[in-house]
Amino acid sequence: MISEMPAELFDWQCWRNGSPTDLLLVCREEVLLANKKTLQDHAVGWCMGDAPICRPKNNCKAVMFFKDGEHFWFHLMNKEFDAIFK
Repeated sequence: MISEMPAELFDWQCWRNGSPTDLLLVCREEVLLANKKTLQDHAVGWCMGDAPICRPKNNCKAVMFFKDGEHFWFHLMNKEFDAIFK
């Protein structure tokens, strides 16, 4: 399980640094679940999806990833997050 992180780390610049395509994935539930090992390998933390000032979303978790020397984040729906990280 990855750790909860402060929401202020989930800022606009970090959001723009990457996306699911940087992990060679499209943001579709079946693709994310089929590639949960890739997501687990690159994930470094999460916060509640409505907590970041940048792009808050309800019923989601914002997940921070690290790949190729860059931190970036995007939202996963709560059920996707639970299936991948719990």
